[in-house]
Amino acid sequence: MHRSLRFARTLALCGVSVVAAACASSPPPFTVRAAEFGKVRVPAGRPVVVALKAGERIPVVLDVNGEVVELAPNPSRLWLVAKRDFFVRFDGARVRTSLDGIHFDRRPEKPGSFRLGLGSDPAGGPRVDVAITTPVHAR
Repeated sequence: MHRSLRFARTLALCGVSVVAAACASSPPPFTVRAAEFGKVRVPAGRPVVVALKAGERIPVVLDVNGEVVELAPNPSRLWLVAKRDFFVRFDGARVRTSLDGIHFDRRPEKPGSFRLGLGSDPAGGPRVDVAITTPVHAR
């Protein structure tokens, strides 16, 4: 066999071995239904996928505190309501969503947004506006 062909095959096998080793070292995610989260022990060091069903409610605790302002009541409790079945994957600092629980890396059809601003209400007083829009998933 020609020396450069042998080298190319060896290099290709090394590449396959590196990819296989990298995939093997990534632990599979631990999946739990939202209703069971907090009731089951989540294995340390594994990504977590939380499955939500349409209509499920999840409390959002908002805590604002500092030298010049605080939130009243502090903390405040709001509710997120699932509009459809979906999945949220927590992997370190990364948080991603999926409609099927498998494809978390698909580029969204429309990206999400976050807005923070100052406005006024009809009575003329100042108001802080916070708006969060989640991404639209590609179909």
